[in-house]
Amino acid sequence: MDQNLAETKQTTIETLYAIRAGVSYLGEIADLYKRAERVAAGCEEQIKKNLEGIKNKRSEIDANYAFADAAEAKKADAVREREVLKGDYNLKRKKSAFSEVEGKFVFLYILSIVLALGMTILCLAEGLGLGPAIVFYLFHAVMILIFYGSLFEEIKEKKKSLEYIKKQINGKESEIRRFEAEAEQARGNAPRITREVESSVKRYDEDSAHRSEGIRVANEAMLRLRQIADTVYEALVKEYGGFCHPDDWKNGDRILYYLITGRADTLRDALNLMDRHIDAEMLANELRVSTEMISGEIRRSTREVTAAVSLGAERICDSMARAASAISASNDRLAAQTAEANSIAAANLETNRRLVSAQELNNSLQRKANTSMEQLLRDYQVVNNRVHY
Repeated sequence: MDQNLAETKQTTIETLYAIRAGVSYLGEIADLYKRAERVAAGCEEQIKKNLEGIKNKRSEIDANYAFADAAEAKKADAVREREVLKGDYNLKRKKSAFSEVEGKFVFLYILSIVLALGMTILCLAEGLGLGPAIVFYLFHAVMILIFYGSLFEEIKEKKKSLEYIKKQINGKESEIRRFEAEAEQARGNAPRITREVESSVKRYDEDSAHRSEGIRVANEAMLRLRQIADTVYEALVKEYGGFCHPDDWKNGDRILYYLITGRADTLRDALNLMDRHIDAEMLANELRVSTEMISGEIRRSTREVTAAVSLGAERICDSMARAASAISASNDRLAAQTAEANSIAAANLETNRRLVSAQELNNSLQRKANTSMEQLLRDYQVVNNRVHY
């Protein structure tokens, strides 16, 4: 290889490393952008949870009043049932039945005495003596005892039934007292529950306001990051679009791999070689190998990498710096609203400073050494939805 071709190849390698440094920087901006998106999404989710929490808390007030109303309704039912048990239809009916049994008993007792006296007088008057009367007395006594036994059993059943009803009445009285106590307790708890609920609602509202501010800060950070990403990308296109079309940047690692390993000596040769490797498995293997090799080269800070950053960074940073002051002017408003949003704002401000720092551009190259250029550009696509790749 002649000297001019070797120098051209070296310049090509260095320029590709410079492009990779800029694309790595875009990847870091994309990381910050995704983080801001996660913060905004997390805040939105928490606001939804807060609204649900407010709904649930307010339902506690309704539930307490509903419990009190239910207790009072049960009390009213118990009162009605008690009155039915105590009313004329039940209690008086049982008492009337008991008096009727007592009347039968008295009537039969008097009747038995009258019959006994009549039988005695008849036997004496007829001169029959007391024999027939005694037989009648014995028979009558047996019948009276049997009949009286049935009357006493009836009396016992009536008393038992009445006692059962009284027990039911006492049970209803207990229910009435219990439901009344429950209703009074619920009504008494209402002010305390209302205070607790309103306090919780206030905390939810405050947190939602805090989260809303976090969303605003995250959205503003995303807007600034998008502006920075545009500035960086346009600077890269302006400086290197003529050297290598942006559509081919995603294949930068493979192009470097072909040049460094001697498979190609010029950018055109590398592009042609890449076009001929159309087998999917071969492409995947080459992408893996090339990314690993380029990552190793970057980690070792080879001469090509160092030269690339020193050669290209000044031009890249000069292009980016022209827009940096306009972007950073509004970043002071990204004050601490939430811890995460503040970290994004701080990172955003730091990113603006990096716009004019070749060292930070090199740091981005190092930090993204293990990520392929194709993935870095896909990450940037998240920020601005570009379709070059």
